[in-house]
Amino acid sequence: MGLLELTNIISNSFTIDESLDKLGEYIKRKKINGLHYAHFIANKGVGCVVKPDYTTHNEATDLLIEIVSSGDSPNTVRSTAYDLTKFLDFLMLFEITLEEVTDLEELLVGYLLYLRILGTKGINVTKSIMWSLIDYIPLVDDDIKNLDINEYGKRSFSSANELSNDSIVKALQNTFKYIDFYNKRKPIAVDSIPRKKVDNTSSFSSTNKVAYAKVKYDTKALCAKAGIKHIESKKKASPIKVRIPTLEEIELFMSALNLIKTSNINKLVIYLLKGFGIREGELSNLLFDTSKLPSNFLHLNYNEALSLLKEQKFGDLYYNKSLNKWICEVRLTEDNSHHTRRNKTNSREVFYIFEQEELTSILYSALRERQLLIKVKNTKNPDELFISPRNDCKPMLGSTVYSIVKTISKNISKKTGVDYSFITPHTFRHFYATYLLRIKKYTLDDVSRLLGHSDTEITRTTYIHYLNDDKPESIISDIKNTIK
Repeated sequence: MGLLELTNIISNSFTIDESLDKLGEYIKRKKINGLHYAHFIANKGVGCVVKPDYTTHNEATDLLIEIVSSGDSPNTVRSTAYDLTKFLDFLMLFEITLEEVTDLEELLVGYLLYLRILGTKGINVTKSIMWSLIDYIPLVDDDIKNLDINEYGKRSFSSANELSNDSIVKALQNTFKYIDFYNKRKPIAVDSIPRKKVDNTSSFSSTNKVAYAKVKYDTKALCAKAGIKHIESKKKASPIKVRIPTLEEIELFMSALNLIKTSNINKLVIYLLKGFGIREGELSNLLFDTSKLPSNFLHLNYNEALSLLKEQKFGDLYYNKSLNKWICEVRLTEDNSHHTRRNKTNSREVFYIFEQEELTSILYSALRERQLLIKVKNTKNPDELFISPRNDCKPMLGSTVYSIVKTISKNISKKTGVDYSFITPHTFRHFYATYLLRIKKYTLDDVSRLLGHSDTEITRTTYIHYLNDDKPESIISDIKNTIK
């Protein structure tokens, strides 16, 4: 009955404004016993979605666990959890299960209309469990938005603003994650959601381009049907304000890396971040099939082992003989469970921009260390390249990558007397981009593709301070670094 009610509300015979009014009337009549809420453990970076009856919502919580395991930040997990509660509340209001829906496009348009009248922006609930006590949906035009406890210990409310278009679009995109995740467990009508093909280009240089396309849900088309105007994400980019190390600082940092006590696996982390400009989540997701290594790999002499690593493709990190370069492949597929990649980046192949043999050598040392750890601890050999020795050799998380970089930065600061406390994994990404733009003189389009940005405008806006800088001191600095 709820699905039929929703269909009647968003009928084509009504204008968008009429549908919004009818939806508001329906929600005001609806009696509920609480709303879904997100319980988040900040120091652990994990969370769960809870139903109004205090039981765990299994599918939504499992999705959060998967996002954590893919290396996303705690803020991403928290934001996704809050967005999921909105969609689950919507399904609860109309008593809809996803399995019964034959037209998910219609359902999502109804959800977008719901978000337009939902008064949640500005709500400051100290304890999320209080949402299980609310017996009505707070709407924009009601005076019941800010749930709090007054001086007499009773709940009180104050007005709130409507969600911004950007917030609505973000909620929709997180809903796509949930729908895809749900579809893996219980097949639903995902084919009814409009999609669009996005053409892109992958290249190793401006003269060697390979065109490819990917298909994704058409956010813009759904928003248009709900009367929401949305400009693509390029407007969200802003010039970076963080400090970016100079080439000299990076060279000193890399030299000091061999002077401190750290594992070869950790050294490889630094080399890949610096030389490929990939994100920590992308690095932790790199696959490498060590089963293809010969059984006597640990006993091969140094030169034989290095040659072997260049002979065949073991995974996402491989040597391209025609280019004589190491390649890092960041892949996006429709069934990819790593949401870090799906949200923020494009599929791409990135080549190592520094000395190739230094990477070959550190990769060999890291693989030897990795194989010995697996052997000594007698654990399962993961598909991922990076494993965590302190976590029973399980795949390394993005948060672990961050901790490794911060620890190394701290130790190098002590060793050299140079303050590297500002260094994070993303610092290397910024260095990579500015190095290509300023020192190697790559085009903006090429840098954008290598970074995996969805639009060149994002790259231009982010690194605008590093473009067209013709100050004499900058030119001299660039000449010196190029000659070096």
